[in-house]
Amino acid sequence: MYARIALSAWATRLVGRRAHTEIRKLGVDEKDDKSFRVHIPASANDRTRHLRVLVQRHEMMEFTMDALITRLKRRAPLIWFLTEEMAGPKKKGVIVIRKTRPHPMIQAAAICSFLISRNRFATGYMAMQMGIWHFACKSHIDIKRVYTRLGSSVSDHTARLALIALADSGRKEVRDTIARVMEESGYIPYCRIFDNVQQYQRVYEHGSGRRNKMITGTAATAVLMSNVEPGAFDVQDHLDRVMANERRHLTVSSLYDDIDWQHLDEALALHFVRTLVEFIPQLNHLQSDVSKSFRTTLAKHRMPDDHVTIVQPLGTNAEKEIENAGMYQSQLDFDAQMGIKPEYADKSLQWERGDGGSFGTFCRVKKIMTVQDIDRYLSFRNRISTPEIWHSRATNLNTTASNHYGPPACGDPSSLTQNAAATSMYRPPDLSKCDFYPTSRTMSLIWNARVLDVWSIQLANHGDILEYFESQSQADIDAITVESLMVQARSMVKCYANSTAHQQALSKEDSTSGDDEYRIPAGDPWTDHTFAREGFDGDQVLANSILYLRDFGWWTEISYAVADGDIGRVYEILKAWIFVFAGASNRNYTQYFLEMYCLFQYEASTELHDALFNNWLIALAGKLRARIEGDLLQEHSNKWLEDFVQAHGGDFDKAFYRDSISPNVLFFLRFKEVFEDSFDLKRRSKSHTSLHLRVEYQILFKIFRKEQIQLFRSTRFMGHVAFDFLNRGWPNLGERIPDFVKRTSAHAAMVRKIEEARTIHLAKRDTQPNTPPFSSTTPFASLSPPSDIASALHDSMSYDQLPSPFLPPTIPGISTLDLEEGSGSEGSVSNYEDRDDEEEMDKSEDEFTVLESGSDLAPVLDPETGRMLDDWHSQEEFEGMLREAEREEAEKEDDEEAEDNDEFMYDSDGEEA
Repeated sequence: MYARIALSAWATRLVGRRAHTEIRKLGVDEKDDKSFRVHIPASANDRTRHLRVLVQRHEMMEFTMDALITRLKRRAPLIWFLTEEMAGPKKKGVIVIRKTRPHPMIQAAAICSFLISRNRFATGYMAMQMGIWHFACKSHIDIKRVYTRLGSSVSDHTARLALIALADSGRKEVRDTIARVMEESGYIPYCRIFDNVQQYQRVYEHGSGRRNKMITGTAATAVLMSNVEPGAFDVQDHLDRVMANERRHLTVSSLYDDIDWQHLDEALALHFVRTLVEFIPQLNHLQSDVSKSFRTTLAKHRMPDDHVTIVQPLGTNAEKEIENAGMYQSQLDFDAQMGIKPEYADKSLQWERGDGGSFGTFCRVKKIMTVQDIDRYLSFRNRISTPEIWHSRATNLNTTASNHYGPPACGDPSSLTQNAAATSMYRPPDLSKCDFYPTSRTMSLIWNARVLDVWSIQLANHGDILEYFESQSQADIDAITVESLMVQARSMVKCYANSTAHQQALSKEDSTSGDDEYRIPAGDPWTDHTFAREGFDGDQVLANSILYLRDFGWWTEISYAVADGDIGRVYEILKAWIFVFAGASNRNYTQYFLEMYCLFQYEASTELHDALFNNWLIALAGKLRARIEGDLLQEHSNKWLEDFVQAHGGDFDKAFYRDSISPNVLFFLRFKEVFEDSFDLKRRSKSHTSLHLRVEYQILFKIFRKEQIQLFRSTRFMGHVAFDFLNRGWPNLGERIPDFVKRTSAHAAMVRKIEEARTIHLAKRDTQPNTPPFSSTTPFASLSPPSDIASALHDSMSYDQLPSPFLPPTIPGISTLDLEEGSGSEGSVSNYEDRDDEEEMDKSEDEFTVLESGSDLAPVLDPETGRMLDDWHSQEEFEGMLREAEREEAEKEDDEEAEDNDEFMYDSDGEEA
């Protein structure tokens, strides 16, 4: 008996020593496995920085529990056996794996905790990933401390150091890529999406100097471009096209003729078919054919299905990008983070992207800075910009909602208010500032229901569309194809989603004797004349419905085109929306889209046009229909950043946000999904009940059949009137385009003058090496290297320290766009741009074109400094002065020239210098 006890104790101690040894070996890297590191350092000092490879993103993103379990089984077989005997449930002597709490994962987590207890540096198995996951989930600090004490996670401090290392490596990769591509191909391979971020910060412990305030800043994301042809971003080619001023040929007719209206009708017809096959169970098998038609027959310029966009968020700053100085300074700051040097501007364009407000401010700053310096980098002449798509969609959604919802108590069945009330769906309290997702869901449901009502007229004599298909034989169902449905859908679009059909519905004579292809069947005679209009014999309810099917049909098309990665289809809608925004008196977006159109039509080479189209949408996951707009990606980042500010406080240029949070925000969003997937946790389903089973559709079908809103009923008017903004846009654009061309042509002439002065200066510098810089007063002349410009500006200079060329609001004749102090990143721009008040619209348009003096006057530049002087002269006087300055400079008469110009030089207070 004593021998048995002794042998048992001996064996136990032997096994224990073996387990102790295996745990020790787990803390050392395998020589044959270079893809895995036991110790993932989060930081390094100056002595070890060049010896250590800090934490890398791929080490976090490639983590899987299966790989961890396999590695532990192979490296520590005894420990795995012992823990499996303890944790693994058995049935009939065989270990089984349960679904809810699989014991291999529990074993792996326990072994990793054992290892951390023995070797606190062995963070590569799971501790580092767990620490960053807690940070990404914004876990409470108490939770992090408990998990750290249990050995399951690294400490919060270590996780923060790791995030700084990840941010540094991401930005270094951007800088290295830009330097390499500039050297090899001569262009900047990254574009940039930027937007304002803000959060109202409340003070809960009041005291001296502590008050509630709005924290504002600017965030940006660098996007690596692909499929760029050589010479696409050649800055000289673009400037030559700007100076050629081909946009002077822009007219309303040329713009209208450039839109592919046949394509838009075909797209609407295919959406009519899509709505039917998604709703009818017997036709669900055709959905794949419809999707294929969108990607083939209807395709314009699709992104490759396997394309994946590489993005890198940049560090935030505390600049107000909606203001001139804030926009300028924030862009220089982002350039410094990306390693974009001023000399790159002599070769390559930079593509800046933002929402409507950001785009408008950027264009204004660019026009202001054009006349400040011959240097292309400081004057922003090498930068192009485009308005982003998601905010454009949101603005159009507001426009459509304001036009089609009607009054709050409207009983007109063609109004969205009545339809939403009947189905208990969402109605925005303020139609000029709609909540995007609830409003779009309501409008989509009503649009689908009206399309299906048209199908019921076409196929079932306005009967129940579900009963109609249930009564069809299987042979009849099998005979239906997408093309056969398209034939009927094209006819339906002409009758129910067309401007001509809308005009025809407003007149009894046109409806009864008009073209057959636009003729709509007549309904019962209209007898309710409560809202009768004298002399009106058309059908206003039908006309309203026709406009809605067209207007929101275009919005639906651009939404599907974005998801499908077809920027060509998106662009066709954007061109049509120029007329819509002009008809709705949205001057800001009319101006933005005209600028965008002129860029693509007149000022971009074929290579540049294709490069912008190839990279306008973002594909984070290279799966079909996984595309989003760039500004929507930035909005997701902004929401995360603003949540952190609410919890942690401080400004957006605080090191915590700038170096730890902001550069990793998209990594957080993606890593959370990857980490949870590694535990075989299924994502929560977001699917809804089958469409044909939703009671909202049945309610709307009954209303539409009872009211016969898709049938012509002469003299019907029930109080709601929707306007055809497309047709209204024609005369409005006829008035605005000539003024737009005149103003922008003046800018093109100014660019030509500045480029000529630059050419002369560079030629003189080449022949006379001692020639001083053209703009010797710039605060950047002494900085080295050039990439430190923005950093120095950000760290050591305030707005009032900047000389007037770099502080646009102080330039004579220049005003700053004034927006509400507490406006939102989405709401402020939208609120300002969508105002209907004509006075505010006129004011905003004047501010957008601040360089215009109202005549043929031109600003005067100091030939030595490049600064704009306070005096203004006529075009002839300006050209004469420029020639005189060039001649005197060539003859080295700088001193005499300075004396001659003394009477024109003033300081910021208006006194003689």
